[in-house]
Amino acid sequence: MIVSGLIFAMAHGNFYQFFYAFGLGMIFAYVYLHTGKIRYTIGFHMLINFMGSIVPMAIIELEKVNPMAGRLLLTGNLMMMFGYVICGGVLLICCHRELSFHPGYTEISAGRKNRAVWLNMGMILFLLSGGALLALSL
Repeated sequence: MIVSGLIFAMAHGNFYQFFYAFGLGMIFAYVYLHTGKIRYTIGFHMLINFMGSIVPMAIIELEKVNPMAGRLLLTGNLMMMFGYVICGGVLLICCHRELSFHPGYTEISAGRKNRAVWLNMGMILFLLSGGALLALSL
């Protein structure tokens, strides 16, 4: 899950999104590992992108026409996003004992896991290019 979160964060290519993308990447990895269905993580990602970019842009356009309504909707959208975070945190605290990870179908030795994840050409190039993009965004 940590590797998945790191890859998700670096794929966003900038420092400003790195930390929350890392957290979301780990949550998405958990959802995938727990359900075995990638469509849930894709749906969550689409919803987050929609609520965090498309909706605010539409509200900003409305604010040009009606400043009071635009500010009210923007504040409501922000409060709703914070509400999601708070509800997720409360659910995590309340249900943390029910979280479980099922073992994989085939076990790979620790040395082979590290080599398979980190020491392949694709991962090395990805980490180098992602690190360069991250450094350039500072």
